[in-house]
Amino acid sequence: MRASRILLTIAVLLCLAGSAHSGADMDKARMFFESHQFDLAIEELTGVIAERENLEDIPEAYYLRGLCYQVLNKMEWALMDFMEALDYDPHYIAAYIALGQAFLELDDIEGAKDSFLGALGEGSDSPVVASSLGYIYMVEGDFDSARRYLEDVVTSGQATSHAYANLGYLDYLEGNMERAEFNLKRAVELDSEDLKGRFTLGLVYVAQNKYMEAADQLQVVVNRDSADWEARLLLARCYIQLGLNQAAERQLSEVLTIQPDNATALKWLEELDVEE
Repeated sequence: MRASRILLTIAVLLCLAGSAHSGADMDKARMFFESHQFDLAIEELTGVIAERENLEDIPEAYYLRGLCYQVLNKMEWALMDFMEALDYDPHYIAAYIALGQAFLELDDIEGAKDSFLGALGEGSDSPVVASSLGYIYMVEGDFDSARRYLEDVVTSGQATSHAYANLGYLDYLEGNMERAEFNLKRAVELDSEDLKGRFTLGLVYVAQNKYMEAADQLQVVVNRDSADWEARLLLARCYIQLGLNQAAERQLSEVLTIQPDNATALKWLEELDVEE
């Protein structure tokens, strides 16, 4: 899931990157990148950077190589390349966005915020920027700023599933369950693989005592990501409320294979044993 999310972002960023006049080596590197042959793309891009035959290619070469490293989960190298791209071209909006995404992957909220604000300062109108800033301000507890950015994306007609999911989570945090449900359903409609949106929709249903609806969403999450112990724990809670104790026990046992010392799972299993 993580790789597919990055590739989706890459598709957006490539539109921003453009492909101005460049040499044959750069064209070859782009071809490898666009066909997802990332190792070969890195090799070609490293050659472009080393040879310095066309200085106009250098910012994009660092940027594309950084995206390759990001997909290959070499995040520190990706960060360095995005920063190099910005050193060569301080107005490179796509590099600011990619740098922000990389910082988010590393849970560096301050770095991500500075990067996305940099893109905004360069005149970016990308929904990725506004949606990411909305998420960051929400994490920081600045709900007013978060809502402003997220609602701007939604009303622009360019909103991704993540924008709706973040707005729905903000609604949940503020206690507006009806609006949260609407926005999270929209997130899942736009992207059925948005597991964050499905999990949060499950939270909203639980808060409304809609345990069957919550279980439907959470079951999809654990089917797609078997290591998501938080979704399994919440799913177990739904099954307990629905009186499906054996199903709850199975989910709790799975939680304990991932987190053997999970106090909540141990407590609920003990309580279920007592009931039997």
